[in-house]
Amino acid sequence: MPNIDERQILYMPTPNHFMETMLMLKERI
Repeated sequence: MPNIDERQILYMPTPNHFMETMLMLKERI
């Protein structure tokens, strides 16, 4: 499998994964 870029993770189809990623990004700010 190719390395998964953060930008690609944002567009992954699973809503739960999307929400988790958004929460992670919010914690960084």
